[in-house]
Amino acid sequence: MGRRKMDAKVKSSWTVFIFGFVAVVFAAAMFEMSNASSKEGAPRENNPESSTIKAKIPMSKEMSRKLNMREQELDERQKALTEFETRLKVENERVQAEILRLSGIKSSLEKSQKANQKISDEVKEKLVKTFEKMTPKKSAPIISNMEDEMAVELLVSMKEKSIAAVLEKMDADRAMLLSTMIAGRKPALQSGNLEGKSQP
Repeated sequence: MGRRKMDAKVKSSWTVFIFGFVAVVFAAAMFEMSNASSKEGAPRENNPESSTIKAKIPMSKEMSRKLNMREQELDERQKALTEFETRLKVENERVQAEILRLSGIKSSLEKSQKANQKISDEVKEKLVKTFEKMTPKKSAPIISNMEDEMAVELLVSMKEKSIAAVLEKMDADRAMLLSTMIAGRKPALQSGNLEGKSQP
């Protein structure tokens, strides 16, 4: 009888212990859950992102409008840039064509100048020979009436002896001027033979 009572008390104690332990575990679990929910809830209240969730709807519309305006501006700039690049390409092609045209003209002018120079040299050579064959008395008045540069160009192409003879038949002032110009063109002729000495 006494042993049965002891067994019943032990079983009752274990039952109470188990129920108490389960209650403690359950209470601890509930405490952890409530603590976790409070931790999760606190940042939502203090988090500026969570606090502006309701305000994001009008802000997103404003940002969308600004973004659209910005995209339109960028599109317009891109369009203007593309047009500018197209105009620049066309202008560059026009400039290149003009350069080619001017190069052709320059080449033609150089050829013409060479041809004219050759003709001029041939004509001058013939004139020099002609004046050298003439007497100084006849050639001096003709050369004296020429323009200064032409007269000097002709005289410096003649022999020194012929130059001196022609200058001697010229007016003293005219002969002095031409002699000075010849001296600048042909330093080797700066002798007394080039000075206007006397009139005929």
